[in-house]
Amino acid sequence: MPIMGERLKEFHHYIIEERLPTVEGEQGIVIFDKELRVLSSNTKAYELLSILRKYESLTEWQVPKPIQVICANLLAANYNTNTSLIVPIKDTGYIAIRESLMLTSLQEQQIALLINEASSREMLNVLIMAYNLTPREKEVVFEIIRGIPTKEIAYNLGISHYTVQDHLKASVEDFFSISIRLIMWI
Repeated sequence: MPIMGERLKEFHHYIIEERLPTVEGEQGIVIFDKELRVLSSNTKAYELLSILRKYESLTEWQVPKPIQVICANLLAANYNTNTSLIVPIKDTGYIAIRESLMLTSLQEQQIALLINEASSREMLNVLIMAYNLTPREKEVVFEIIRGIPTKEIAYNLGISHYTVQDHLKASVEDFFSISIRLIMWI
């Protein structure tokens, strides 16, 4: 299992790091007005927006659907929400989008989007949500990710070694199943 896990992790990082042609280290930031017109954008955001537009066959001035959805959610909630979204891009990787409300000095509302390659942590959250793990299974998975041996996990969580193995078996089967499906989809 550890060898399979390492190979899946290496392959996942290859997908993210090698296929999204963006400026490294820079955070993608784009500012929209209430009508979803781009007011300003940095290079990385422009490149990632271009990738999203390409897969929807949109012009440079059109707003991709995932961004429309996340902005509509913010506007519908009267700006009282924090939403994030992971967008799979076929044959490319995953893009993470987060939004926030901004106010100008004249109290005009604007929407700031952070748009970047999805991190390993964000992808882990997607996998956990996809399989609706129990709270205890999540605890076991997070301990395993930290590299804690199963006997120590049992001691830390106050459960038997066999119970840890049962949780691990259920969690690992689910994770490998969805990871393989995600890799095959890409």
